[in-house]
Amino acid sequence: VSMFWGKFCRGLELDLRKITDTGYMVSPQPALLRTVLEAVNESSGRRAIMVHLQECFSGPASSWRRIHGGFLLLEELLRGNPSELLVEISEGRYFDPMQRLSFLESFQYVDDKRVEKVIRKKAATLRASLLEKLLEVARSPREGTAPVEAPSPLAWRHAPVNGIAVIGHQDDTDDEWSDGQPLPAGRQSAPSDSTES
Repeated sequence: VSMFWGKFCRGLELDLRKITDTGYMVSPQPALLRTVLEAVNESSGRRAIMVHLQECFSGPASSWRRIHGGFLLLEELLRGNPSELLVEISEGRYFDPMQRLSFLESFQYVDDKRVEKVIRKKAATLRASLLEKLLEVARSPREGTAPVEAPSPLAWRHAPVNGIAVIGHQDDTDDEWSDGQPLPAGRQSAPSDSTES
């Protein structure tokens, strides 16, 4: 069995590279996707797919074709509604594709603004699709758990990131400190904990 699985994983890696590294601008051929869509049913297959997607989404701007290929792969995976993969993503088992897609919404490619626009638009579209799928997973009960009331997509935009910071603009933001006291004259921001020398 392990020899068969080893060959399957090598085949999976080859198919993943063919999908993302050959510059497809439309959905890859179904024959290439077959191995990937089968692999999403196995834990090690999901891990290999997510590692590959992380590599695609973390590349330099000059590898925009590979980034776009990663988009096509993720889009096909989401179309298949892989519930186990979505659960694992929501549990944080892999890199954070929501964060990477968010970064790619600000993708910069000075050599061709059309490429920049395509990558940004596709990242935004996929991010919205992935968020919706993750919310569906959060709302549906898993074995041995009660259903969870998932926050609205707008609430997620202002949710704490790793329990440290909240991202996004708040309408009640002003030039006052959090305790309601105005900033001292000449101050541009709240004091930091660092000392000046």
